[in-house]
Amino acid sequence: MSGTVVFDLDGVVYLGGQGIPGAGASLRETEEAGYQLLFCTNNSSRGRESTAEKIRRTTGFPASADQVISSATAAAHLVAGRARRAFVVGGEGIVEALAESGVETTTDWRHADVVVVGVDFDFTYAKLSDAMAAVRGGAWLVATNRDSTYPTPEGLAPGAGSVVAAVEAASGTAAVAAGKPEVPMRSLITSRLGAGPVWVVGDRPDTDLAMAHAEGWGSILVLTGVTDDAAGVRPPPDHVVASITDVPRLLAL
Repeated sequence: MSGTVVFDLDGVVYLGGQGIPGAGASLRETEEAGYQLLFCTNNSSRGRESTAEKIRRTTGFPASADQVISSATAAAHLVAGRARRAFVVGGEGIVEALAESGVETTTDWRHADVVVVGVDFDFTYAKLSDAMAAVRGGAWLVATNRDSTYPTPEGLAPGAGSVVAAVEAASGTAAVAAGKPEVPMRSLITSRLGAGPVWVVGDRPDTDLAMAHAEGWGSILVLTGVTDDAAGVRPPPDHVVASITDVPRLLAL
């Protein structure tokens, strides 16, 4: 095996419901070159199998759930053994990950000892009020990630970080984040690594590049997502490419 390549998803492998042109072929070439492929996303809305299915549907690459690591999984691993029952502000991906880690969920904030927050497409004032009450009542506040936005074909949309900010402001409490570039996510990835170098392919300097920089992994910035201009990017990537289609050639060099 040549090493491991950790691919971000939104803005790297696909954008909205469409695969980045050439993404499937690029993933196959990378795997055929002997690399282990992992898909690491801060999007907590989907479960691992649902995420793998989207990769398959949008790119044709036969991704499996075992290759997917999400911020929901990282949050669930962080919470497991430290809390019994969670109030969730977010999607099914969080509920599924918590269940896999043995953590119950509840819709009654009075019974929660942790509040787990991710991107929530059905976010309401009532949900914000309940989350605030739980945290002010002593519940631990955990964020799947702090991405304020995520890329779509129509431009940027509000991400989990925007929802987290609302709960933090209302509760007067800072959340503990689990996803990229934080330690819980890095630990999950590290536990999956084999021999050889590690490359992170992503579109966000503050998550993908920062995670690679913290671990001493190689970093490749693609310009098909949040970042479309590499000038002044911090931390600086090891390489900049137009899209994922350039990755196999770069790794071969």
